[in-house]
Amino acid sequence: MHHLKINNARVIIKPHPNFYNDLTLAYAKNDKIIYSQIVKKFQNENFLFINEPYANSDFLKRIKKKTILISHHGTALLEGSALAFKTISSKATLWTPKYKISNQWGSKAEYSKLLKKNWKNLRYPNKKDLNIISYLLFKTKYVAGGSKHYETTILNHFNIKRIETFRNLQKIFNKINNNPKNSFSKLINKISHQIDEVTL
Repeated sequence: MHHLKINNARVIIKPHPNFYNDLTLAYAKNDKIIYSQIVKKFQNENFLFINEPYANSDFLKRIKKKTILISHHGTALLEGSALAFKTISSKATLWTPKYKISNQWGSKAEYSKLLKKNWKNLRYPNKKDLNIISYLLFKTKYVAGGSKHYETTILNHFNIKRIETFRNLQKIFNKINNNPKNSFSKLINKISHQIDEVTL
């Protein structure tokens, strides 16, 4: 953010919507503290900090196409790329750098160089690479919510509705702890046969 400030860039900083979710787990509290410190440090007329929940889909509809999206590794990169935005990210994402989805950096020097580039000098996402990664991350039966995802298997095994995982974790833990040991053996066996190696 320091580079953006000294370059007099106009910036919108959008926190994760879960910052404002009443059901958010305790770890998000620390994120909120860090975020508030960043707001105090970098608040100026060119930096707009959003302090309310805002879905990426709604946000991306409202900003100009010549906006550069910056994220370390968030899925907002994929959402923005799908809508033909140019992005900057770390090489430490869910996919390897061989997939040309974002303008990636692997060091502070590389990051600084990318931040100094004009919009026209950054590349668009490669559509073929984006389609491959989107399919592997969101459309197979092994993804979160899919029929072969470990969480789905656990919920089905203990007859727990998915919505309960967000509303009453203690109830779920009690339900699991009260199951006989042989139940866990069956569960482990189910999960072990639902592992698929995917190269991203």
